[in-house]
Amino acid sequence: MRLIASLALLACSATVLQACNPSAITTNLAATPSTQLVDGAYNQIQAAAHVQYLLDLNISDYRKDDATSFGCVDGRADDPMIGTPGGDLAEFAGGVAVYYNLTGKTPEKAGIQALFQSFVSKYVSASRPFYFHTDDSKLRLALDKISTAVGRNITSFPVNGPPASETTAWMNELTASYAQGCGHIRLMIANFSVYGLTSDIVPKTVIQVFYEEMWKASAADKAKYNFQVKLGPLIGKAIGIVSNGGPSCAGYSPAVYPSNLGSTIFVYHAGAVGTFRKNILTPFFVGQQGSNLNNDTFYNSLMSLQTTQLTSTLTLLSPANAISLFSMTVNTTGSPVNTDLKTALSVAPAFIQAICALFSMSFAKVLMH
Repeated sequence: MRLIASLALLACSATVLQACNPSAITTNLAATPSTQLVDGAYNQIQAAAHVQYLLDLNISDYRKDDATSFGCVDGRADDPMIGTPGGDLAEFAGGVAVYYNLTGKTPEKAGIQALFQSFVSKYVSASRPFYFHTDDSKLRLALDKISTAVGRNITSFPVNGPPASETTAWMNELTASYAQGCGHIRLMIANFSVYGLTSDIVPKTVIQVFYEEMWKASAADKAKYNFQVKLGPLIGKAIGIVSNGGPSCAGYSPAVYPSNLGSTIFVYHAGAVGTFRKNILTPFFVGQQGSNLNNDTFYNSLMSLQTTQLTSTLTLLSPANAISLFSMTVNTTGSPVNTDLKTALSVAPAFIQAICALFSMSFAKVLMH
């Protein structure tokens, strides 16, 4: 009887908690580079094959556009993600740049650090960590230069930070363009004017603040910082612009593996990050005390800057500048899962609530006997 009651309750839960599920994927060629395609660049059939696993395995990994972490589009990522060039760090840096430009203030570390701390406090958690990545080769280059500067051999990254006396040497190298394993951020620092910036101060300072805040965080709070060190060279055979084509789960996007089963592409969720910029970044910066900013003006300025930066990366970064772009529209059925059964029941039809309530009472009685 206990087994029957348990199964009944699970069946009830499944009725209420319907997941978003991919039902079809349409992959179309969106653009080709002006230069010759790199060897091995994907055609439409090959690009479509990269995301076929979503249907083959009925993957139900959809994430709320304005409540998820944004990983970098980097094709070396081997976990499913929602992607944007440079991930969370580049998105935040873009917001910081627009904020200082529109307010007429001069960017400085104390102000940027206060903004970062406020953003982390309001929007970042262990379940929605702040993403930033480098790669192994660039990090080792930085460690070699830091070793020379401080006079000791350093072979690994310190999870709790370096000695205070060495902080300046560490930051001089870790924020330099050459040390960035993310091509988008590396080029943003090295070619700041092409990326719509007046100097390299904002991206370098945001990187410095990220490291400092991560280093000083408690063991538990370190889960709020998703710092990744990628292995191997940057390889991508296509750029996939992934979106939820509906008709269900509006405001949620399917997470996709950039590197999966021998195939690798750059994964960009343009619609999802647009929602994040509008619903999270814009009100956050506009809401800063004394900013006197307008939501529409800020959002439009932010989108303009990000368009400039995306265009620059597609022009300057190899191999992204020599592969094709494909739209990948994932048709979706079902509804977002709410793991809180009580909350889910509150929005369920009355007859489902009644049935589930009966099941719950029956389940409790069975357990007492």
